[in-house]
Amino acid sequence: MLFLYKGNLRTNESFRQKTNPEHHKTDSILLNLDIDMIRQFPIDPMHCVDLGVTKRMLMLWKEGPLAHRLSAGHLSTITYFHQAVRHHIPPEFNRKPRGLDELKHWKATEFRTFLLYTGPVILKYVLDKEKYIHFLSLSIGMRILYSENLMEHRDYADELLTYFVEKGSSLYSMSFISYNVHCLLHLTDVANYNRSLHYCSAYKFENNMGQIKRFIRGSSDPLIQVANRLAERQAISSSKKSNVTSGMPKTKECYRMTNDSYCLIHGVQENLIFCEVFCRMEPLYTKPCDSRIIGIFKGFRNHTKMLHTDTTQLRHKAIMIPLSLIDKDEYNAVALIPLMHSV
Repeated sequence: MLFLYKGNLRTNESFRQKTNPEHHKTDSILLNLDIDMIRQFPIDPMHCVDLGVTKRMLMLWKEGPLAHRLSAGHLSTITYFHQAVRHHIPPEFNRKPRGLDELKHWKATEFRTFLLYTGPVILKYVLDKEKYIHFLSLSIGMRILYSENLMEHRDYADELLTYFVEKGSSLYSMSFISYNVHCLLHLTDVANYNRSLHYCSAYKFENNMGQIKRFIRGSSDPLIQVANRLAERQAISSSKKSNVTSGMPKTKECYRMTNDSYCLIHGVQENLIFCEVFCRMEPLYTKPCDSRIIGIFKGFRNHTKMLHTDTTQLRHKAIMIPLSLIDKDEYNAVALIPLMHSV
């Protein structure tokens, strides 16, 4: 615990011991514990990046100083497009995109959706080139650190996040470099030590908070109540047979295939699928890197072929966003973005 006092360190320490000598004993015990105080207390990407940096940028564009604030037209454009893509967000996302008029009420998962999925598509048509590349450096860096299959690009992710921090001070101001922005410089080490950022995120706890609260029916022994309800639920679930078909693909869902192509499901029968495969795919963006490196493509509906195959050819689920929602000239183009939890 940091004790703030306007004086030298020796005076500060003696003051602490005189006022409460137990503080000194507690500090000594903590220092002697067999705990790596840095690695075993990792930075949480939910609070640091989603509720921290991403929210900070959006609030800056909406309500920041006039020099950095987006115009009312640009803000309404982002809101319109963000709400337009909500029908193309799969059920794996528990919250659909909302407009910037409700920005102060966004949850952490909504900021993550904007950073990793909808933002890279929408902001391409709104931000100037320099600010768009700056935003992408954060989006790409986080996507790499979340995925165990992109571990060979971890050094590049570190370079992108370093660029984001350094460029942020010149693009916006030195006040942009908050504690959360600074923590981006350490996220690569956190991901390397924990395999990926998925394993040190608070989302798994945050998503169950409402459910845990519903387990508590009275003020007496809340922990015992939660433990009893969890034991009851586990007993019930173990007695039921698992639903084998719950993970089966469904019509109109988009998937990335084992050969790295993308397809749109048109029909499913047992383990066989009838799908539309994209034959022509281009990078959605080329700076700061080719988006195909991280599995993001731009596909064309007028260059596809129909295919009968089995479900073993499907690698993982993806989001397909028609670019015609944003640019009428892109009436045949779609953005193909893999879901992070299965990349």
